[in-house]
Amino acid sequence: MTQRYTPYLRFVVPFVSGLAAGGWADQPVQYLGPVLVIGAVLAAWLAIQKIAYRYRWLFGAYIYLLLFFAGYFHCVAHNELRRSSHFAAHLSAHAPYFTGMVYQSPSRGAKLKVPIQVEGIGTAPDSLKRVSGNLLLFLNIDSLTEKIRYGDRIGAYAVVQPCEAPKNPDAFDYRRYLHFQNIHYQAFVKSDSVAVLSGGHGYRLWRMAYESRDRLLGLLRKYFPTDDEYAVASALLVGYTDDLSDELRAAYAQTGSMHALAVSGTHVGMLYVGLMFLLARFRFRGRWKLLETVLILLAIWAFTFLTGATASVLRASVMFSTYMLGKAFHRDAPAWNVLPASAFGLLLYNPYFLFDVGFQLSYAAVAGMVFFYARLYKLFPPMPRWADEGLKVLLVGMAAQLGTLPLTLFYFHQFPVYFWLSGWI
Repeated sequence: MTQRYTPYLRFVVPFVSGLAAGGWADQPVQYLGPVLVIGAVLAAWLAIQKIAYRYRWLFGAYIYLLLFFAGYFHCVAHNELRRSSHFAAHLSAHAPYFTGMVYQSPSRGAKLKVPIQVEGIGTAPDSLKRVSGNLLLFLNIDSLTEKIRYGDRIGAYAVVQPCEAPKNPDAFDYRRYLHFQNIHYQAFVKSDSVAVLSGGHGYRLWRMAYESRDRLLGLLRKYFPTDDEYAVASALLVGYTDDLSDELRAAYAQTGSMHALAVSGTHVGMLYVGLMFLLARFRFRGRWKLLETVLILLAIWAFTFLTGATASVLRASVMFSTYMLGKAFHRDAPAWNVLPASAFGLLLYNPYFLFDVGFQLSYAAVAGMVFFYARLYKLFPPMPRWADEGLKVLLVGMAAQLGTLPLTLFYFHQFPVYFWLSGWI
């Protein structure tokens, strides 16, 4: 692996460092935006100048510094509270009336959690001020509220409050989790204080994806009548985890197979292999080879939207897309370039992905497999094919666990010792 073939690996390190600093500090730096624009213009000018070789490191250091502060600015600016139109400036002690659109599929628990993009707020429906910002609604689950779907525009009366910090400093910080979902306010709404005003808003692609997922969940509920079987099947196939019990989550985590319940690279990889097996029967050649790539990419991204486009499945889909497009145009696609390239693209889209545990574990697992697998495999002598295939499965799981070990210990304070068995299964 040479620097020539891994440019994104060099770019992503200072950029991610800047994002991490921006997420930790979350303080805007005055005039940083204009300075970055001027700095980018200067960098473009310097790139076409003839600089003595012994001074090239100065240009590299300058680019690294520019990427670091670009990452810092990008992360801080992504915070919705920086917008002048945010509804927080219009809150008062009494319960306001607000309208907004459901921008994600509601999730179920003890309450129905409905994230909305607030569009108007006021003392009554006829006195609304146009605003923006995300708000998390907690609703009682009943025959009326459980019909709320993505794209519905709803109106409600409720007291809007900032998300609360945990009372126990060692407990899970749900407020920080919501912060990296760009949600900073919440409201507990009574069923008789909320109403669906209209439906069919939002992006048609997302509506179709959520409707398809609901139909699939209905089929799974029909053929898996017990709660635990349905919960595992829905998590394995479409990444729907709302119905998983705490006992099931703990069991999968302790055996090192929690990744099976979070749709990620394993699922996308199986889809890719299956599609390649089917399309191989058509024997695409020449210019028709590009059609094979298009069909596989369409299927992968349809599956991505069907599962809700979480950070882990986005990572896998972007990686496979980058790899396939590189191969389609007859270019090498080394793993140490594809991996950071996909991360760079996703973090440009949403810098808060960096603080998503699933995103971190996903990239750490793939990096572990790329780095450790070949080195571990060389330690073993040649074996019969049946034993060699079993060894490869074992070593892939071991490499992934080594890659995620620091994060596993930091977040979960445990190391699963049965991963070697769950990997074979």
